[in-house]
This record gives sequence, C-alpha cells and structure tokens, in this order.
Amino acid sequence: MLTSLKITQLEKIAYYFLKVILLAVVYFVAGQVSFYLAGDVGINPIIFVSGGIGFAVAILLGRKLWLGVFIGQLVLSLSMDNLPLASLSMAIISALMMVLAYQLFLRYSLNKKLSGLRDVVGMFLIVFVVVEPINAVLNNLVLWVFYDISGLEFLNKTVVWWFRNSIGTLLLASTVLLAVASYKKILTLNFLMFVFGVFVLSYLVFLVLSIQSTSSALVLTLPFFVYVLFKKGLAETMVSLVILSYLSFYFNQLGAGLFLETNYLHSLDLKFYILFLTLLILVVGTLLVERNDALKKIANFSLNDRLTGLPNHHLLNQILSFAVARVKRNNKICAVCRLDVDDFKIINESLGYHAGDEVLKIVSSRIDSCIRELDSLVKMDDGQFILVLPDMNTASEVEELLIRVVMSMEEKIVLNKGLDLNVSLSIGVALFPNDSFSADYLLETTQKAVKYAKLNGGNNIVFYDKIV
Repeated sequence: MLTSLKITQLEKIAYYFLKVILLAVVYFVAGQVSFYLAGDVGINPIIFVSGGIGFAVAILLGRKLWLGVFIGQLVLSLSMDNLPLASLSMAIISALMMVLAYQLFLRYSLNKKLSGLRDVVGMFLIVFVVVEPINAVLNNLVLWVFYDISGLEFLNKTVVWWFRNSIGTLLLASTVLLAVASYKKILTLNFLMFVFGVFVLSYLVFLVLSIQSTSSALVLTLPFFVYVLFKKGLAETMVSLVILSYLSFYFNQLGAGLFLETNYLHSLDLKFYILFLTLLILVVGTLLVERNDALKKIANFSLNDRLTGLPNHHLLNQILSFAVARVKRNNKICAVCRLDVDDFKIINESLGYHAGDEVLKIVSSRIDSCIRELDSLVKMDDGQFILVLPDMNTASEVEELLIRVVMSMEEKIVLNKGLDLNVSLSIGVALFPNDSFSADYLLETTQKAVKYAKLNGGNNIVFYDKIV
C-alpha cells in the first residue's frame, strides 16, 4: 500500500514537471517568434505574446505552474544576451506577474470562458491597468540597474514595454481561453476553410492590393471578422485574428505589406490596428453571447415552469407527439395521466400561496423520483400535472408505476412554517391507442377520469376505460 502511494506521488510530481517544461518551451518559442517578427526593430517586438500564454495557463491550470513561466523567461532573456542576474530578475518578475494575474482573475470572480462583457472588461483592466504597467516598470528598473539607461530612455522603454505586452497578453490570453472552451468547434474541417480564408485575405490586403492606410485595411478586413463572428462564434474569430496578426508581422518583417516602416514609432499603426480589432471582436462577441444566453433564458421561461423547472403546457403537445410516435414505432401503449393535488385550493386559501408553492415543488420532486428517464412530467395550472408514460407494455404496468407515485405522497410534507401536511393525489389515466387515436382527446379523457377520481374521495387512480 505504501509503495502504491509513493508511486502515485511520484506520478503527480512527474506530471507537474512535464507541464512546467511544456509551458517553458511554449513560452520561450512564443517569445523568440515575437522577437524574430520584430525585424529591424530588434529589442522591441511589435507585440510580445509570451505573457498572454502564461496568463491563460494560470487561469486554466492554476498558479502552481509559475515555474514554467520562470524557466521560459529565464532562457529567453539569456538567449538575448542579457546578463545572468538581469535575466534571473526578469524571470522572477514574469512569474510574479503570472501569479498576480491569476489572483486578480480569481478575486473578481471572472469567468475563464469570457462569456460576458464583465469578464472581458475585467480582463482588459487587469492586463492594461495593473499587471502590465507593474511588469513594465519592474523590468525596466532591472535594465536601469544593470545597463545604466538614462531617465528619458527608461520612460520610453517602460511605455513601449507596457503597450506591446498589454496587446500581446490581451490577444493571446483571451484567444487561448476562448479556444479551450470551444475546442470542439475549432477542431473541425469547416473551420479550416475559414483559416484558409484568413491566409487569402492577408495575402490580398497586405501584399497584392498594396493598401497604404490602416483605415483601408480595417475596411477590407473587418467585414470578414464580422462574418466569422456571426457565422462561427467568438473563439473562431479570435483564432482568425491571431493568424492574421502573425501574418501581418511576418509581412512586415519581410519588408512587404502595409506596415513597412521598421522604426518603432511607425509600427504603432500596426499595434493600434490589432488592438482595435481585438477589443471590437471581444466586446461585440461577448455582447452576442450575452444576447443569445438571454434569449435562451426567455425561451426557457416560456417553456418551463419557473417554480418547479418542469416543462409547462406550451411543451405538452410536442411531448405527446413524440410519445405517440414512439408507440406507433414500437407497437406498445402510451399512458397519459392527469395528477391533481387533492384540496390544493384549500391549501392555497388557508395557508397562503407560498405554502402552495412549497407543496407543488415537493410533490413534483416526489413524482419525478418514481418515474423513468423516458417519461415526461408537465406542470399544468391549479395544482395539476400531466404525466406521459410512453413505451408501456400493459395497463397493469402503468398502474404499478402510478401506485408508487401515490405511495410517495404518504410521507407528510413539512413546510417552512413548521406545519405538517398530508397531501394526496387523484389520478386520471387514458391510454393510447386504446382510449383514443387523438392526443387532444386523450387530454379530455384524463380530465373526465380525474374528475371521477375526486368525486370518489380522491387519493386514487381511475382509468378512463373503467368509467365509460
């Protein structure tokens, strides 16, 4: 047993370090790509995306993977011929910023799926107002200490560092979070067609058409992203934007396309172009998600009883149609049962509507615990339920199930007021196709059967064919 526990612990440690190494490699490669695509701008990449990867990994997997960011940044800094102590300092700062981003994301209860505008605004503020400004100041203090840069150069580098890292972090972190949440939709052949479209669009806009202004580039590329956003979704649109961004960096590095200048100040156009598209897609996309969620909730409210969560009368015809179709296909019978809470009107009038609501919730829960997964319980008005039982073999089988329902009411219902109530059900049953070939008429026959049950004292089960 002890050996088994040791092996399990070793496996956990090995798995942790595997994740750390993978994160370090991805972080390092992303940083190298950023510097490579900077071209002649050198130490100032157009945007720096490694921080975005660390941010996203922290949100998805937790802050414990800070070591991966530390190692990735350390190796990246050393590969840029920075002093070992300076590289170590920068690595520590990067790891701390990852932990800080994670804590802020957790502190303000942001959704890692970025499903609402609040999540996007919160992430923007964390990146642009807190994490990256601190990151820029601390890293450039390291440069000031080890490389003796002037005050003006310190200020300039801090602003540059903040802006490029903020854009990269926002772009990559949001894309990774959205992609992980929707990976099944992204890993499809259909989406690969949109990826191909991004390559074609980038080639046309940045190389073939020789566009000379950022506004013209926006006019040509924005309709494509709007189309992908409405056609596919937010995650797919952000992935497309990342691809287009990297292609534009690549064309810039080759000395082709719209953003030809290698001077950092002139590359601001490209930064603002990417930032504008990122913010626009995230804001509009999350507003669309919120709108769709709201419409689903409205539809759910209109089709489901708000008190019990059960389907309401609007869904009854659809449920009956499915049940009847199953009967015809499987050559069995379907039971439609009307369940009426005995003396429910008296409960409402004597104890109040809140007590009546409590009774209905408990009764519906007890009924639901007695039926099969394929059965459907529908909440009607005035303390009534319709229970649809498809694929039944005989009337006796229906009766056995309904007896369990009746017996489930034998236990007293305890209300919040401390009152104990004895509640019973009167049940009227009609069978398809025995009693009717019409779903509408089945409901009428259950009404007659349940009325007969109540006239005979309630708390019983009456089949329509017994009273005809």
